[in-house]
Amino acid sequence: MKVTELWEKKYLFLSKFVPLNIENIEENRRTYRELLFSAEGIENYISGVILFDETARQSDKNGKKFIDVLTEKNMVPGIKVDEGIQIIPNTQEENWTAGMDTLAKRAAEYYQMGNLISH
Repeated sequence: MKVTELWEKKYLFLSKFVPLNIENIEENRRTYRELLFSAEGIENYISGVILFDETARQSDKNGKKFIDVLTEKNMVPGIKVDEGIQIIPNTQEENWTAGMDTLAKRAAEYYQMGNLISH
């Protein structure tokens, strides 16, 4: 079983898109993800995909949610539940994981969307 993380933050796409002169906008990121998820036989190599919030809410060009695309290929969709690392105010750059205060609410929403695992 192979689980792949696809929760790339928007700025990480710069390394993929800039050399190809592709604008880093949501539609281009969606198209890139659709290309990955619709690849012939991908389910033979990947059994689960951990998504970022943006990806979990996106659909393919026909309107099918990516979560459903993955599920139909017998790949388990999951979600990255934290909201990233942030510096604690008034400290010397000490960090905390944002999103823990709203985790229960977001986890319930993500589960209702079809995300079955979390990271």
